[in-house]
Amino acid sequence: MADRFSSDLARFAGGVRFWTRPRQRCPVRFRDVLHITPVFTQILFYASPVAYQTSAVPEKWRSLFLLNPLAPLFDGLRWSLLGEGYITPATFFYPALLALMVFWLGLLIFHRAERQFADVI
Repeated sequence: MADRFSSDLARFAGGVRFWTRPRQRCPVRFRDVLHITPVFTQILFYASPVAYQTSAVPEKWRSLFLLNPLAPLFDGLRWSLLGEGYITPATFFYPALLALMVFWLGLLIFHRAERQFADVI
């Protein structure tokens, strides 16, 4: 089960990388992306349950918290590796669907921007 959640995490990260890669290759066109990407990465790290469990989030904020695409992934990894926490059908299917969508969208953006690399550089 851990391989399924880790493959979803890799698929999600690959999609995000495909989305940000054309912008990092073309700093002439997208200057601010190089500076804002670490800020968004830091926010996403603290908004994801890496060092804490989802049960530590207050109940009234938990449904909003679980909209973070990495939260169910880390909960599933914690459940499959350590046996802690719980897993629901939403925890199982939401990250897989979202990871596929992000990967597909990132690949589409990369292929569209790839044609313009030589023109901008």
